[in-house]
Amino acid sequence: MTGNDICPTVFNAFLLNLIYNTFHDELGDEFFLDYTYYSTIPYNRILELLNSRSGLFFDNNKTETNENFAFTVFKSYQDALKYLKDFSKNPTLEKWKWSDFHRLKINHIFSNNKHLQDIFANYSVGLSGSWSTINYGNWEFRKPFNKHARFCCQ
Repeated sequence: MTGNDICPTVFNAFLLNLIYNTFHDELGDEFFLDYTYYSTIPYNRILELLNSRSGLFFDNNKTETNENFAFTVFKSYQDALKYLKDFSKNPTLEKWKWSDFHRLKINHIFSNNKHLQDIFANYSVGLSGSWSTINYGNWEFRKPFNKHARFCCQ
């Protein structure tokens, strides 16, 4: 999950879409956001389902057809590529470095004050890592890939 690589970007976008395509139709908008609030829960569950390759979760209950594991994985990969093109506004795969997507936004509490914002500006920095690495870099499904930190003087 190094910041200069492209594979982590594609993998994390794929995982994001796989979790969405697997659980969203059963849970709906509100429960899906609740379910994915702590990302380790859906990550661990999707790993269990991937190992079993069976289960009702891979079938989208909003369609007439009967989707399976292979269909959902393929669709999630296609959705991931479309998501990355839209998210980056750049169709070139070679430009999708992980640290360009996975960013830590640092907000100083004084940056909202118009008199102090030039001194205490917000900024973001690209990161390596993910939910499963030693360099822990988890992110929320509500705001994919972005980590947030708030610093203030105490």
